[in-house]
Order: sequence, then structure tokens, then C-alpha cells
Amino acid sequence: MLESNDGTPLPKTGNADLTWDFRGFEKRNVAREFIMHFENNLCIYSGTVSQLYSNYTIFFPRDENGRLVILPDPYSYHDTFQSISELAVKPTGLYIVPNMESSENQMLLRIPIKTKSTPFRDVPLHVGLQVINQRRSSPLLPVVVKGDLREFDHKMPALHLHNISLQQLHFLSKLEIDNLAQVITQRLSNI
Repeated sequence: MLESNDGTPLPKTGNADLTWDFRGFEKRNVAREFIMHFENNLCIYSGTVSQLYSNYTIFFPRDENGRLVILPDPYSYHDTFQSISELAVKPTGLYIVPNMESSENQMLLRIPIKTKSTPFRDVPLHVGLQVINQRRSSPLLPVVVKGDLREFDHKMPALHLHNISLQQLHFLSKLEIDNLAQVITQRLSNI
């Protein structure tokens, strides 16, 4: 039986997309603190079961050194969105990174730009999302998937963002799509 750091037994998820490995991180404690900042603020997508989770808990099992387990809240079934095709989940090339020069836990959005001298630009997260959404015909609805937690230069954690394409949600009603977009946007505003 898996146990959290405080000895609480954890149920098995049966979903490999909800067990993430960060043993390769040089600064695991920094990565752990960073990912906990997003608990229930960014939705987690699992392609294995075609589900999107907006209400979950992140655990770090004692006997799984260097792994984290995402446990959807079993009592909040309304916070789990079903029938989300993998075709609707697209990588963006955008990353959320901590502002290493600020002590206020400010998050930055790392936006790729196409110049050789500067491969990216870091801007405050909400400013960057607002600017991107002003230039898009459909809203950016960021979610994360297994493998999106990364480490740059062996020192800084980063979270790659995927986007839910509303046009690819063929098995959802308009009401479900509107609710999904609203939940993602609302959770994101809490960061």
C-alpha cells in the first residue's frame, strides 16, 4: 500500500498518467514546492482514460522516492470531465516558470519567440495569458499532462502547458464545453 509523507494510506489510481516521475530533478524540493503551487489550479489531463481532472490532491508517497501521485477527489465526480479526446489536447510550447528574482512566489509565462538572440521572453503569468488570448480566435485553455513537469538547467522547475481545443470536443454538448472552459479559466485565475 502506498503511503503519503505523513503515513496516510493512498488508494491506487490504476491510471499511469497520474503517477509522475521527477527522480531526474536535481532540486527535487524546489520542484515539489513548485508543483504544489498548482494543485487544483491547473487541470490535469489523462489520455489513458480520456478524462480531465479539476479537483485533485497531489501526494508524494514515501515508498515511491522521486514520484508524485495525483489523486482525483472521488466525491467530486462533477469536477471530472469525461470523453476528452487526446486529439483535443495540444502542446503549446508555453511554460510556467517561477520568478527566481522575486521572493513573492510570482509565476512567469515563458513565451517562445522566433529570434536567434532571444529564444523566449518571460512575462508575468496573467499578463502573458491575457496577451495571448487577445491574439487568438478561441481561448487558450491550459492544462497539464504527465511529462509536463520539467527542470531547466538543473535548477529551475518548469511546467509545460497543453491547450484544450474546444473544436475537437466532439462528444460533449455545448453546455459541457462551456462548463469545461469556465472551470479551466476559473482555476487558472487562482494562481
